[in-house]
Amino acid sequence: MGLQYEEDRSLSARLKREIRNPSMRSIAIVIVLVVIIASAPFAPTWFSQTKSGIGEVTEGHDLDRASKLPENDLKDAEVAPWFVEQTQIMIDSTGPLGWKAANFRVGPCLAENLADMAPGPYTDSMKQACVSMAEIQGRFGRDCILASNCNVGEPAKVELRAVAETVIAAHAAAGYTQ
Repeated sequence: MGLQYEEDRSLSARLKREIRNPSMRSIAIVIVLVVIIASAPFAPTWFSQTKSGIGEVTEGHDLDRASKLPENDLKDAEVAPWFVEQTQIMIDSTGPLGWKAANFRVGPCLAENLADMAPGPYTDSMKQACVSMAEIQGRFGRDCILASNCNVGEPAKVELRAVAETVIAAHAAAGYTQ
């Protein structure tokens, strides 16, 4: 006659056995639950502070606000010098950050900002300059993907200079001085 032992598999019996002799998994689960329950009252404060902190950090990078120019700060006469400055930065760029220093779909080139300018040939040439600069930036962007081998080719420089000359001519024809 052998010794037979039948284990009770009911929930209450398993719970009693686990309380008397807990496994490492059970201890870990209890510790995690205690930490969660203890930190629960502080969680809403942590989330709100984290959200406001992230909002403060990313505030300067908000494209919606960055693309809208202050109405009183940028005048029509200041758009062309901005283009000339951006073309020079792109011509002299030695890395992708210099090549993509400006986005020619936002900022002064945003449709809302161009619509605020006085209608006429000057505004039309600024619109065309935005399109041309965005096209040049996209077409020759492959030459300046990595900082280690950013080499702005002569064809890109020629096209950039042509856009800058067109903008300067439109600026002078509109009667603005540099």
